[in-house]
Amino acid sequence: MDPDPPFLKTYKALFDSQPEPSDTNQVAEVEERELPLIDLSRLNRESDVEQCKRDIMVATSEWGFFQVVNHGVSSSLLDKLRELQVNVFRLPFVKKASEKLLDLSPENYRWGSPRPTSLRQLSWSEAYHVPLKPANGVTKTSTRHGAMERTRVWSTEFCPTHFRRGSQWHTSCAPPMTL
Repeated sequence: MDPDPPFLKTYKALFDSQPEPSDTNQVAEVEERELPLIDLSRLNRESDVEQCKRDIMVATSEWGFFQVVNHGVSSSLLDKLRELQVNVFRLPFVKKASEKLLDLSPENYRWGSPRPTSLRQLSWSEAYHVPLKPANGVTKTSTRHGAMERTRVWSTEFCPTHFRRGSQWHTSCAPPMTL
């Protein structure tokens, strides 16, 4: 079964409505910019904490995301999580769109653009929306424990070669940071 969302089928009308380019050699000009890089080790230096927080706010408001370095998470754990990610997104599209995966409902699975009116608005992406706000009545402690438990379940289900049930994989995680 195909793991990719039905982009071409879904957006066929959009592709068909686009005018044929008059010059096939025409190249679109794209502005290249560096992805914001946030060094979390600055949160451990009192003199850098406020600037680091400001940098995170700017990156979030201008880009919506950023790359984090010096976070304390081991390279081996990151490699295992990347394998988990690849295994999940290689699942058949029908399964991702209709079944509860990763302890998330099918509504958390997103792909493409909601209502593009031109090819420039089209996003060739797929993702899982992971809510960060706890449900009413859930404490920070139980949320953190729940997140750790969900990650353990995901990892044993989708990366059995690296994550074994009962393993203490979470001990390699960095302690939580407070902003």
